[in-house]
Amino acid sequence: MDTQRLTGEDHASVLISNHGAQVLSWCTADTVERLFVSRTASRQPGHAIRGGVPIIFPQFGGAGPLRHGFARIMDWSLVDASDAHACYELSSSDETLRIWPHAFHLEYAIRLFPGRFSMTLEVKNIGLNPFSFTGALHTYLRVASLDEAFVRGLEGRPFIDEVTEMHLIDSEPTLKFDGLIDRLYPDAAPQEVLTHTGFGDIKIVSEGFTDLVLWNPGHTASAFLADLDPGGFENFACVESAIVQNPISLAAGGKWRGSQTLILKEAHH
Repeated sequence: MDTQRLTGEDHASVLISNHGAQVLSWCTADTVERLFVSRTASRQPGHAIRGGVPIIFPQFGGAGPLRHGFARIMDWSLVDASDAHACYELSSSDETLRIWPHAFHLEYAIRLFPGRFSMTLEVKNIGLNPFSFTGALHTYLRVASLDEAFVRGLEGRPFIDEVTEMHLIDSEPTLKFDGLIDRLYPDAAPQEVLTHTGFGDIKIVSEGFTDLVLWNPGHTASAFLADLDPGGFENFACVESAIVQNPISLAAGGKWRGSQTLILKEAHH
């Protein structure tokens, strides 16, 4: 599995795999790892890597035949790279057309700055017919302990509890990760969301993505995830910029772009 390492001017680094164009590591200048990757994650062709930032396209979740899509399990091409920047691309092929009959081109740019890094996904419809898609940047933030992790910035926001299928309003200024959590916050982006990780606070800012997803399998459900090491659920909180509630529709020749930036709050840049 080929990887590309970016190094910033402050000696921070980002590691990216060509498998899924997946960011696997963000190590800030203080040498602290900010992303979680399962020790038992599969690295085999055709399998998703559990952790980092998987790219979900063209379908989020299981509402259809392509659970979390195919972009995260395919090899992307590295088309441009420098010390602190890399760009990957993935285009429709005979393989993708068999499972999703649309012609597309994806570009994914990762840029590393002092105290932060950004991921920008561009989707182009290169076919003759319109198509719709959902997706996400499925970010696994590393936390010192799930008991200590919480999210701020969602108070007063409506959400859908995907576990109970209830439509609710978030009434708490801080949201704790207590057991299985699977929440969709429609129209919550590009509002800034702050995650307390126990290693420092991470602010997430997004553009283009309309929704926010919070997820952790908790103790019970994590036992059914063969590629998650025992107890691994205690060490991450998924905070994801997403397109879920209202799919993006692209006419022939149309283009959509969404970005997500992770910012170490202590860094003043």
